[in-house]
Formats: sequence, structure tokens, C-alpha cells
Amino acid sequence: MIGSRSRKLVHATGEKSELVIRRLRCIGCRKIHHELPDCIVPYKRYESACVENVITLEPSEVDVAADHSTLFRWRSWFCSLAAYLLGCLESIAIRFHLEVVEESSAPSQTAHH
Repeated sequence: MIGSRSRKLVHATGEKSELVIRRLRCIGCRKIHHELPDCIVPYKRYESACVENVITLEPSEVDVAADHSTLFRWRSWFCSLAAYLLGCLESIAIRFHLEVVEESSAPSQTAHH
């Protein structure tokens, strides 16, 4: 650990809070990384529950204090990454000799999970 920094977080109601994020230096590559809690999506100012609701719910059901353009950008961002993330999960399954599932046999979880 080489220090910490402040990070602002916006909740669904529009209320803002400030978190203290630890800064860590990797011994191997000597780069600085930030340890993010589960409530934060990297490079997003809103908490992860807000982003998850926007991605999984119908636009009329979303109750997040953000502009429509922001909500549109979040949906576009997730849609552009979805194929890549599925490919990563398939790659991990193949690497660990697990069966790659074509269709889920269990009830689906939220998009964030």
C-alpha cells in the first residue's frame, strides 16, 4: 500500500458520498492500482446498483437521478462489452476444463452478477 485517495460516489437518489480508496503498487509491474469495493463500477461515478438497474430494467422503470443521455451511454457501454465479457467467461471455462454452457439451466441473475 502506498497511500489512499478520495473517490466521490453518487447514489440512486442523487445523494453524494466520499469514499477513501487504497492505492497499491504491484511488485511485479511497479504500476499503481486502486482497490475498489463492490459498490463501485470502474470509471463510473454512480454506485454499481444504479448502473445495474439501468442495464436490467426497462427505461420506464428506472429510478436513478441521472440524465437520459447518461443512462443511454451506460446501456451502450454494457452492450458493447457484453460479447467480450462472455468470451472471457468461455475462455476461463475452457482453461479450467469446465463445460461451456450454451443456455442457463438456473434462473438468471442480474446483469451485474
